[in-house]
Amino acid sequence: MFGRGCIDLFLDEPEKLREVLLAKYNGDVDSAYFAIKYLFLRAVLTALNMLELEEELAQNFLKNTLLFKEKLHRTLAMHN
Repeated sequence: MFGRGCIDLFLDEPEKLREVLLAKYNGDVDSAYFAIKYLFLRAVLTALNMLELEEELAQNFLKNTLLFKEKLHRTLAMHN
């Protein structure tokens, strides 16, 4: 849809990934929530031992992608 992979969008342009997921699931927010939480965030946060951030980040992804991106990048930077 945007000529980039989902992982790239997840990290760099989450607003576009949200658009992709909502298009894929015909606007079903619950399905987009499930996908971001269990297919993307769970793997990353489990590896970082920070699973407690999963719900907050999933909600941010749906409601405020700028805040999501900032928090995700801050979390990843803490573990570099």
